[in-house]
Amino acid sequence: MSAGVIYALCKSPAYYLFIGTYNRDKNKDGIYIYRFDPGNGSLQQTSSVSQVLNPAYLIPSASGHYVYACTEAQTPGAGSVSSFAFDPVNSKATFINSQPSGGENPVYLTEHNSRQWLAVANYTRGAHRYFAFHPGLPYAYCIEELSGMVSVYHYQHGRLDSLQRISAHYKRRADIDYSGADIHISPDGSFLYASTRASENIIVIYKIDQQKGTLTRIARQKTGGNHPRNFVIDPTGKYLLVANQMSNNVVVFERNTVTGLLKKTGNELKMPAPSCLQIKAYAL
Repeated sequence: MSAGVIYALCKSPAYYLFIGTYNRDKNKDGIYIYRFDPGNGSLQQTSSVSQVLNPAYLIPSASGHYVYACTEAQTPGAGSVSSFAFDPVNSKATFINSQPSGGENPVYLTEHNSRQWLAVANYTRGAHRYFAFHPGLPYAYCIEELSGMVSVYHYQHGRLDSLQRISAHYKRRADIDYSGADIHISPDGSFLYASTRASENIIVIYKIDQQKGTLTRIARQKTGGNHPRNFVIDPTGKYLLVANQMSNNVVVFERNTVTGLLKKTGNELKMPAPSCLQIKAYAL
């Protein structure tokens, strides 16, 4: 084996953080791209994208060569999906084209396994917000926006059977919109995290029963800002990053992989209305 091949095999991947925002003005930056260091949780901005309005939700493609974004979100009479080519060597995204989303408020999209299709969801305010599927067991978890509850399901042959419903908040009142927001499972499948906005602005941490799939609430963590609309666990599982939309900041937490608990790293970004975070590894 040549020295060049050995070097390529041993070289650590490069991690990029993609941030979508509500920029409200297409002449201002809407998408931010950072290099993420999984060694200490630090971030270094590499580029940004303007001339795009309210790219509120985005995803890198499975190949990593493209970034797709829900654009013109919360824009009357509009709503679109935009595509960008991403070059991890120079860390820049270049606009390709845009198509109507079929609704006025596109807020979620996903790429089909064939890599030939995108599905987009346009928001019309309801109780169910996001689903997370366990990485190795037949269980699914749903965060409900209005109730602030997490529902647990067993799934088989396309069928969902309800197992549990547990709160994602600590102050229960019937007249409050608990604003359940986002939900993710740790890469090892041991812990589930759910964010709630409104008056609490917390991430609730649950232990997942590996036999039953049910949840036990073990802790809560203040997000360091207002309105934690979205968060992401990095591919190594060592860090959790939160986008606090109303306080205009992204906060980096270190994640204890044994206990599931979170601790602030002191790393924080300031930007207008961050609403979506995605991290992808690239072999450069």
